[in-house]
Amino acid sequence: MLLLTGPSGAGKSSFARAGLIGHLGAYRLQRRRAEGALYVGELVRTWRHLAVRPAELGDYPAGELLARLGAVLGVSDGFASIVRDLAALPFAGADDIVPVALAERFRATVQRPLAGVGPAPALFLLLDQLEDLLGSDRTQATRQLLALLRVLADCPERNIWVVVAIADQWRATLGSAGLAAALEDVPRFALPPPRESELREIIEVPARRAGLVFERRPDGKSLDQEILDDLNRLSLYAEAPLPLLQVALAQLEDHKDGNRLTLAAYRDMGGVAGAIRSHARAALAEWQTQERQPVLDRLLFHLVQPDPQQRIT
Repeated sequence: MLLLTGPSGAGKSSFARAGLIGHLGAYRLQRRRAEGALYVGELVRTWRHLAVRPAELGDYPAGELLARLGAVLGVSDGFASIVRDLAALPFAGADDIVPVALAERFRATVQRPLAGVGPAPALFLLLDQLEDLLGSDRTQATRQLLALLRVLADCPERNIWVVVAIADQWRATLGSAGLAAALEDVPRFALPPPRESELREIIEVPARRAGLVFERRPDGKSLDQEILDDLNRLSLYAEAPLPLLQVALAQLEDHKDGNRLTLAAYRDMGGVAGAIRSHARAALAEWQTQERQPVLDRLLFHLVQPDPQQRIT
């Protein structure tokens, strides 16, 4: 099991989904089997993966996760009894865990269909943005979900990888919410915000692969450099700018001239900041009707909340 941390917008989701899941076929699982006096690492040949956000898992996250896991493994209701037994557990205390007998039954229920998906199989589970649960004060549901993931990660076959991603500003609340024990001794990988050279690659490489080119000014300065300069100016307001960059580049591509990404289109957008403004206005416009306005007001109220450092998120 791995705890993936980093500032909001540093690229944790992209790192886990495109970087880890996208390259599963290249990984050698740290699974060992005895051969005489030696221990030999086995190569995984068949991967199954599941990536979810807690916000997608409804009122009973652990149960919905099991339902989705069953779909991945081809067993539609194979976890029904596990779901019932798990739901009966209170998880009221910080030290509550899944009982040994239930844990062993759960692992066996997962390993049976996993063994049938192909030769040398393994499973990769990503719980992305754990803060979805922390921000909604659902401590009991979070304890239950994390305990379930620990059961999978601790299986003796060592063929299940679990990654839990959380933003730095929410990681400090694990202890105050009584959740630190659930992730005790879990190795942590801290993903830093991308450096300027990495941001340049994020801008240039996908465009190059798509056959797009950035226009240059008469003085030789290219549009991609202008975008980087904008991001540097915005760094005072955004600790990690990847979500802002994503919106701006998507709008820029929508206004390309043939295969050219032009300075005129970028300036008409208002740069990165202008792209965010227009994106927000378009999203709000869809909801500003007489029927939807009350729902929108309540939604915005719940979306805007202070993080543990009292910054508005």
